[in-house]
Amino acid sequence: MSRTNVFTILRKVSPMGVLLCTASVGAVLLVTSIACGVSSYLYFDEIHQVASQRGYLSSVNWSVGITIAMAASFFFMLSALQDVDGLGRQLYDAGMLVRADFTQPGEGGDSFKREWLRLLRQNSRWVLVLAGIGAVASIVEWWVVSGGPLLIGAEIREQEYDWCTKFVSSDVTLKRVLNAAFCFVVFLTQIVYICALAVYFVFITLFSKIIYSLSSSNTAHRIIPNLGSPDRRKGFEVFESVSENILLAAASSYALFYLSRLWNVYIRSGSPNLWAFVVGDLVRGFRKADWATSVDRLFDIGAFSYSSTMVTLGAVVALTLSIIVVVRVLRMAALQAKRDLHRHLTEQGRTAELSEVESMSVWPMSYPRPNHLLVLAVFAVIGIIFFRIGIVYLGALIAWVTNRMFQSLKSA
Repeated sequence: MSRTNVFTILRKVSPMGVLLCTASVGAVLLVTSIACGVSSYLYFDEIHQVASQRGYLSSVNWSVGITIAMAASFFFMLSALQDVDGLGRQLYDAGMLVRADFTQPGEGGDSFKREWLRLLRQNSRWVLVLAGIGAVASIVEWWVVSGGPLLIGAEIREQEYDWCTKFVSSDVTLKRVLNAAFCFVVFLTQIVYICALAVYFVFITLFSKIIYSLSSSNTAHRIIPNLGSPDRRKGFEVFESVSENILLAAASSYALFYLSRLWNVYIRSGSPNLWAFVVGDLVRGFRKADWATSVDRLFDIGAFSYSSTMVTLGAVVALTLSIIVVVRVLRMAALQAKRDLHRHLTEQGRTAELSEVESMSVWPMSYPRPNHLLVLAVFAVIGIIFFRIGIVYLGALIAWVTNRMFQSLKSA
């Protein structure tokens, strides 16, 4: 099997098919958790002297995360990857892909596609490296939190009691084995997601590289604006779809990371259930007009365990890389293309067309605008640290992602 097979396959897979398949897996796991007896688990927290609900159904990072957030994330990652395949032809047809002397190449948009496939082929090994590291880490995590305690009686890490170890004290071996096996299957979805993230990170890095090369004067081909376009972006609107899918993939990943962060803080909080933990204290504070307590709860960061730290880091990396592609790479490519064409037209004495170039917008998306996107990014970081604030942000993300999903379904 060649190293490029992973990209070759993914470029042909239906994003909607993957979304439905992932959602179905999430639904099957929900049903299976009931059959295995781990869907509900009322654990008595001796430290806080409270009975806490820690079953699989309440574990939103898995139950909701796999069925909704992970499925949406896969959909937008694949959509972004497949959007790039047609960019070369779109740029060529719009007269935007030219040689260094501003003449169009005779091979159509094939030069762009050849360079894109070459980058994928040369860098596909990094997918295996990143995915391998993530897979090993996930298996070790499963063994520490579930496999070891259930199968060989290893000690459970402090405050890590949840559905993964519900039957750790059971004398029935079958229950312990089923508990460990179900947890392992669930962790397999985490491995698949880490592999997808590896592909995604390599993809957006290579996409940035090829766009950067096309905005350089030292390469055989470059991008210029399309002055015949009625859009103020003068042809760079062709990047809107891939830009939006990159951002939506980051938003979906953020939702999944956030849910994991929320669950990890909850099981260390001493709250009886997730609703009481997230909303209950705030509501009671507002009802009693105890604003100091409410504000204190609102800006509570909770416990930063290993899991919380890793998912926070993952959310920041996903958001940062995605925003860099749109804010920095594509915007700078449009700006450089604008400058190159302005200089070329000036040298050619075609001053009548300069006004069209000067009025060009260098932002590839209709929404969000650059300042809005940066504000959203800052708020996202604040939201995952101060997790109760993140609930509001998560709601906004769900509305945005759902809206785009329905639009994709209509267009399909």
